[in-house]
Amino acid sequence: CSRVLVTIRTDVPLHVDIESFRYAGAHREQCYELFSALGVRSLTNEYAPTASETAKDYQVVDSLETLAALVAEVRVSGRMGLRILGDDPSPLRARLVGIACAPVVGRARYLPLGHRTLDATANLPERAVLEQLGPLLADPAIDLAGHDVKWDAMVLAAHGIAVAGSRFDTMLASYVLNPGKRRHAL
Repeated sequence: CSRVLVTIRTDVPLHVDIESFRYAGAHREQCYELFSALGVRSLTNEYAPTASETAKDYQVVDSLETLAALVAEVRVSGRMGLRILGDDPSPLRARLVGIACAPVVGRARYLPLGHRTLDATANLPERAVLEQLGPLLADPAIDLAGHDVKWDAMVLAAHGIAVAGSRFDTMLASYVLNPGKRRHAL
């Protein structure tokens, strides 16, 4: 009886396409999601989407009407990526050069405010931009993400704008993950 149980049957009909078992390579998106969920950083980085694979929509805001549409889009999404570009490393002395906003992943807008070169895009009026962005940034319902958000908030505060939304700072996240690292640049 045991002999019958351990005997390998070779006469069983199999309806299998052998080609379906051929290795076709890793599925990058699935590997990235799995390794991200498991917290395997080295493999997460290996399978992370590259810039060429990521859909992106980047534009310069050239009018206050376009800015109003951006503000409305941020209000709908309830979140915004933000980066302030200043002309001085000190947030208290920095003049606004530009503001980068992202209402959703892969969609970013740049607001030129203080460009001073001959080939620069026309600047938007700073006061009008801050009047439109101010209430948005002061709204605690808007989740804000950025790199060195403290610096951004200090520059905005020096220009009379309060930042109140919950914040995620990639610089602080980098420090938490790599406290021994000297610099936590973007």
